[in-house]
Amino acid sequence: MFVKIKNEFKFKNLLSYTLALLSAVLISSILFSNNTFADLQGIFYPNASKTTYGTANNGSSFNGSLAYSYWRSETAQGNSNSPTKLRFFNVTTSNGASFPSGAQFGVYKIVDLTEKRFLNWYTANLNSTVRSVDMDYTANMGSLYTEMTVYADPQGIDGTQSNVRYDRYAYTN
Repeated sequence: MFVKIKNEFKFKNLLSYTLALLSAVLISSILFSNNTFADLQGIFYPNASKTTYGTANNGSSFNGSLAYSYWRSETAQGNSNSPTKLRFFNVTTSNGASFPSGAQFGVYKIVDLTEKRFLNWYTANLNSTVRSVDMDYTANMGSLYTEMTVYADPQGIDGTQSNVRYDRYAYTN
């Protein structure tokens, strides 16, 4: 038993253990230094009537050198007054701005246990242009949220990836 323990403290084993530890620390620091944020911008309680849900969304880059804002609204209808499913009909963005200019939209998603992506905003600048997409998508209510990706950087999607923001709306009963 002591021979095995003694062999573990040989130089080549100690070097291997040290390199493994340093690799783990380096990989951990890379994975955990990502500064993307998911901001819950609104919580909605849908019912059986067709309703437009929306709110102003705003945020900033990681270091605060860029601020953005826009309005997003979604038209949806539940299958009852305490819905188990929610049907989406439309999503619209408007009144977008960033200071300094350059921030861009990314992918809009509806996420339950599956994920539906709408690419109509991808690399579009945040400006006053109204963008609207009609759809017919039904999602389960369980852990349902919608998400708009925003690249909060003066260079937009080509900028620092730590400036990615995920503006989310949650839907619950």
